[in-house]
Amino acid sequence: MPQEVRSHRYPELDALRGIAASTVIFHHLLLIWNNAGWYLPLLSTPLRLFFAGPQAVVLFFVLSGFVLSAAQNSPRRPGYFGYLIKRLCRIYLPYLAALLIACAFAWHFYLRTPTDNAWINGTWSYRPILSQVLQAALTSMNYSQQFNTAFWSVLIEIHVSLVFPLLFLLVKRVPAWCSIALMLVLLATNPLIPDANWFQLMQAATLFLFGTLAFLHLDTLRSWMATQTRSTQIALLLLSLLAYTYGNATIHFGPVHTAAITTTAVANPTIAAETPSAGHLLHQEIKQGRYAMCAIASLLIMLGAMAQPGLRRFLQRPFLLRLGALSYSIYLIHGTVLFAMIRGLWGRIPIAAFVVLYVLLVYAAAELFHLLIDAPALQLGRRVGKSAMKQKQAVA
Repeated sequence: MPQEVRSHRYPELDALRGIAASTVIFHHLLLIWNNAGWYLPLLSTPLRLFFAGPQAVVLFFVLSGFVLSAAQNSPRRPGYFGYLIKRLCRIYLPYLAALLIACAFAWHFYLRTPTDNAWINGTWSYRPILSQVLQAALTSMNYSQQFNTAFWSVLIEIHVSLVFPLLFLLVKRVPAWCSIALMLVLLATNPLIPDANWFQLMQAATLFLFGTLAFLHLDTLRSWMATQTRSTQIALLLLSLLAYTYGNATIHFGPVHTAAITTTAVANPTIAAETPSAGHLLHQEIKQGRYAMCAIASLLIMLGAMAQPGLRRFLQRPFLLRLGALSYSIYLIHGTVLFAMIRGLWGRIPIAAFVVLYVLLVYAAAELFHLLIDAPALQLGRRVGKSAMKQKQAVA
């Protein structure tokens, strides 16, 4: 059990979250050109790390499991009701504000003429419909893509957060091998889930469990890392970055899946016709393996950030800490900025100017969103948490 119970803040992990959020904004920018001939070759190079959006989501979920476990392990934790209100203030209220902002822009910039890019066509393809907005406000995942391309993972985070205290108690009270076995079973059986939303929820729950298990055995992991030589630690970190970069295959979900299915059908059309789901299921199982590899790599990167003094000092630089503080705002607002620019400026200004303006506007909008919405919601959650803790102590 980690000895650091006095504080569950890990500034270096906040910085990691900020860096990962930045890769998401470049990942979505790059998807504008996902039909270009150079798109897949680019993602086959190490430069893929700078566009590792899906990998960042894996890191986010492992981080959330780890950090929430630290909070749950604190003797100053509130009861479940206090935890729930605090958590909803932290993630739901900013999400709701970002949803309303996205709807306002979608009302004006909705797509009247489809493009040849299916990913672009999936967002703001029509003016917001009140019933769909209400469903999204109630955390339904059915129309998240329509409002903001990044909302789906936020909604998953909200849903898993509702039951996280129970997950934490489960992992804390059973032997580590039981938790590992449970995660392996979930990874192996998730592709059998027919509903896409439940599939994603179970994926995320598995990663939260992984983060929880890592926190509960943090001292052991740190001790193991401390026994390694400096060169071994550096090599391990580089291998982790490599596994993280190429671990999650979801960035290739369109063209690669299509190519694989087409190749199978051409090679043996009888098999393809008789068992249309077999190839998909096999691909999903392979994808689960790469997903697990990305999760393990994420954990090793987190461990390196906490255990290696040089990397820890680097991540605690003011700029990176500020990036970490803005990470949630960046994640919530960047899709709205991108699609407003696609609808309003694409083809009207040079591509280089478009890219530079996008990056500047994302960080400026994130600063404003953090100042007006995210930070006040965070403070509200902290006040609620303190109030709930006082009530818990009074009852005790």
